[in-house]
Amino acid sequence: FKVSNSGNVALTGDLVVTGELTIDGGTLSGEKKIQAGSIVIKNSGTLTHHSTNTMNEYKLEVTTNTLSIDSTSKIDVGGKGYLGSYNGGNNSTKGRTLGNVDGSDNNSGGSYGGLGGIGSTNVSPNAVYGDFTNPNELGSGGGGNSGYPGGNGGGLVRITADSIQLDGEIKGNGSDSFASGGGSGGGIYINANSLSGAGKVTVNGGVRQHDAYGGAGGGGGRIAVYYSDISGFNTANITAYGGTGYRNGGAGTVYLKDTVQGVENIVFDNNGKSGNDTTITVTGKTFESLKANGGSIKLVGNL
Repeated sequence: FKVSNSGNVALTGDLVVTGELTIDGGTLSGEKKIQAGSIVIKNSGTLTHHSTNTMNEYKLEVTTNTLSIDSTSKIDVGGKGYLGSYNGGNNSTKGRTLGNVDGSDNNSGGSYGGLGGIGSTNVSPNAVYGDFTNPNELGSGGGGNSGYPGGNGGGLVRITADSIQLDGEIKGNGSDSFASGGGSGGGIYINANSLSGAGKVTVNGGVRQHDAYGGAGGGGGRIAVYYSDISGFNTANITAYGGTGYRNGGAGTVYLKDTVQGVENIVFDNNGKSGNDTTITVTGKTFESLKANGGSIKLVGNL
């Protein structure tokens, strides 16, 4: 199965390929499951899922033996999560959140792993949700005001593979907003024997672009990576930053687990910037390291 040149293929239902799935310069958009013996994404190719709307939610579940993404290509579900205000048929000041219901309002950023920033109207964002060890939700949309759209939340990607060669990007960032709240980052789950390459994995919150307005940044999303060998990949390239704005969104969660040694690490990195809270429940967990860089962390339970 091959998508080539500038082709744009939108799937209805699951896709199962016994051999190689190649995305060579085109875009393949799925509804849910994509299974193939091997997957190659090259020459500015893109794999994504459909955009969530007020009625339907989508995600990308990828199962393959080998996944190769060259430096020009990507798996990108940025802005394909829950809708921001005044976006895609959501004609409300409120962004959408978990369950596709009303969430952040009046310039507040969307929340998922990190809490969205509070906008100039001082309205609280939607609550954080999900399990940092198992990201399985879409990101939330940002709240709006005076007709300015809030950013959409990031989408959801779940990958199971024997080996991943990642020189491009796997990303589920929240959408930016010109004046209102940014969308939160989405979710990325990776379970692979080996992860290598010079690429990036990101679920950063959307930013408020214009400084004259009171929109806040979206919270970071959630990433979990389970691996046997990650020595060929720079884990500093795995990020869930909160977006910047009138007030910044909180850092999302990055969870890394060595499935051979059983070692667990967790990272709260807001790119060195202040931000709203990131709250996690840690009872029963033993981490090799807990790293923080900016933002505010609230731990529930005992380490």
